[in-house]
Amino acid sequence: VYKRQVIYYNMDMSNLDIKVGFEAPTGLAGNADIQPGTIPAGRVVSMVYTGPYEECGSAYEAITKWMKDNNLTGNGTAIEFYLNDPRVDPPAQTRIEMPIM
Repeated sequence: VYKRQVIYYNMDMSNLDIKVGFEAPTGLAGNADIQPGTIPAGRVVSMVYTGPYEECGSAYEAITKWMKDNNLTGNGTAIEFYLNDPRVDPPAQTRIEMPIM
């Protein structure tokens, strides 16, 4: 499994606040520029989107609608897990998780 991820703390494309990561062994040391971290445990709404990255907005719309229809409130973040390398194995597959309160 291709284990790269991005945590979006907002979706303001002109002023993004993100954290980029990859799966690594525990105990990995950091430095001044790179720090180890974890994704907090908790309840999420999740789906797998298959298709071009630039068209994944429809997946976010579907998750947001489902959450609203089920009276769930997100915590304002979204996490994307990139499950494959579309250059090697197209199309792109992305698991999108939205933590809920």
